[in-house]
Amino acid sequence: MLHILVVDDEDDFRSAYQSLLQGLGYTCELAATTQEARAALQNHHFDVVLLDLRLQKQEQASGLDLLQDGLCTGAKVFLITGYADTSSVEAAYKAGAYDYLVKNYILDTLLTAKLRHLEPLVRARRAQMPVDEAKIRELWADLKKGTSQEKGRRLEELIFSLMTAIPGFKEAWRNLKTPTEEIDGSLRNESTDPFWAKVSGYFLLEGKNWSKKVGTPEVAWFGDKLRARRSLAAWGFFFAPEGFSEPVEEKLRTLRQEGLIVVPLDRPAIQALIDSTDRNETLKNLCNATLR
Repeated sequence: MLHILVVDDEDDFRSAYQSLLQGLGYTCELAATTQEARAALQNHHFDVVLLDLRLQKQEQASGLDLLQDGLCTGAKVFLITGYADTSSVEAAYKAGAYDYLVKNYILDTLLTAKLRHLEPLVRARRAQMPVDEAKIRELWADLKKGTSQEKGRRLEELIFSLMTAIPGFKEAWRNLKTPTEEIDGSLRNESTDPFWAKVSGYFLLEGKNWSKKVGTPEVAWFGDKLRARRSLAAWGFFFAPEGFSEPVEEKLRTLRQEGLIVVPLDRPAIQALIDSTDRNETLKNLCNATLR
């Protein structure tokens, strides 16, 4: 699954992109201005950026500005415009664009084909990314620094860095937003370990980097997300560095009776994963403790 940023100042186009991309099974975030796009790029990783060349509602603003700023590093950037010309095409590729598309009647068809072509390339790139142990420890050390948004971003990065270090656990998507809910992320379970092979094909991930403990309502909401997807993801991991209030135990037991497994990971559990030389075994032990 691709995680895509859409940058376009026209409401109708943003809505059309969102409908197309979510229909293809991708997750996306929307930005109407270069300021919103910069904030998104600084706080999240994207596989693809769909960038409008001419942001007409912003004076002297262009999608090329974002390319030239270097904020799209690591993402495949599609520059999209309704006003194609030779000079803008040359400028786009010179600035590092992956592709250039024109807003016309076959845009949806072309974009769909090109994104499908990118999927195996993105999966291969993710598989080759080494585990950055220094980054994991830096994120953990700085977890409580900065604004609420920065704290949330660090916990998200820490969760994915830890979990994808386990063989067979692949990032599926981040920050899925629907009209009724938000899900922090998901892992695709391709593990050959017998323990994981018998459980969900996908895992849901939730993180709360709060200054207080997570309570029963938050665990219940996470359970609702699993319940809505039980055929694909009946297991989820809930990361809460400040811990959980005691009443959540009863809710966890109730969910287990439905066949929905929420594994709570507090500060000691997260620390154990960080320090472990075998995170696969450590996570299995944490799961077994939950299942008792």
